[in-house]
Amino acid sequence: MLITHKQLQEINKVQIEILRAVAEVCERLNIVFYMVHGSLLGTIRSQGFVPDDDDIDIAFFRKDYEVFVKEAPKILAKQYFIQTYQTDAGYPLPFGKVRDSRTTYIIEDAKHIKMNHGIYIDVFPIDFCSVGSFRAKISAARYKLLNVRISNVYRVSGESAVKRFARSLTKVLIPSQSCAIRSREKLLTSVEAGLFVRISGGKATEQCMPVSWFETPKKDVFEGIPVSIPAGYKNYLAQIYGDYQNRTLVEDKISNAESIEINACAVDTNKPFTEYDRAYADGGTHGEVERSLH
Repeated sequence: MLITHKQLQEINKVQIEILRAVAEVCERLNIVFYMVHGSLLGTIRSQGFVPDDDDIDIAFFRKDYEVFVKEAPKILAKQYFIQTYQTDAGYPLPFGKVRDSRTTYIIEDAKHIKMNHGIYIDVFPIDFCSVGSFRAKISAARYKLLNVRISNVYRVSGESAVKRFARSLTKVLIPSQSCAIRSREKLLTSVEAGLFVRISGGKATEQCMPVSWFETPKKDVFEGIPVSIPAGYKNYLAQIYGDYQNRTLVEDKISNAESIEINACAVDTNKPFTEYDRAYADGGTHGEVERSLH
């Protein structure tokens, strides 16, 4: 979906307010989150968004992540919803999101899923991982299998027949979607503390990193909000982005003077996702839904 840069700025404003609320809660709970991915790159480069970035990514060590998921809903304003597979039955991802339920950000492949589709920031757990052993290789294979099984919830357009068959086969091997999600969570949290960590649900290039990169947080600022960054941020960014100092776009996107591509089929900073959900449930296309709401 292409949107104007002004529309992107409006989305970013909502995300900044979500992050501000999260930062205030974490200070009260005495837990630390790290800026990661493009949000970390933007923090060290300009203390704000990388140009054309349409999301904010943060990460907690698993212990703090669980404290946040459990305790933050008691403190956050009512419009903010912490989304995990435990709080939202349709949600399939191995990490959480904090959503503004007054808004809309619906991804095409997931528009049919009954779950909260508000504008969000991503909240990742940092888990320990084992490296090199036969057991580690078996765990990695199981993790991939479970992810393929869970991905059946999406409706992916233009997918090859081979991929469709592989995904269908996993439904035979693992009939229960909820069991697959719980098994994946157990797999991610089963490794004892050690020398290496992964950002669970993150990029393929951050599935094995020295824990020392994250052990000592450094203070910084993102869009005027106090945040923490990993002490080893240079090594981390080099591992996931390569030549990060000269990187312009965080991801491969279409961007020009008039518009920017985002991974959504419906975005609205003024209407809740529930209004769009009803329209999509009736079988409307994106164009038809847009006409019915304006």
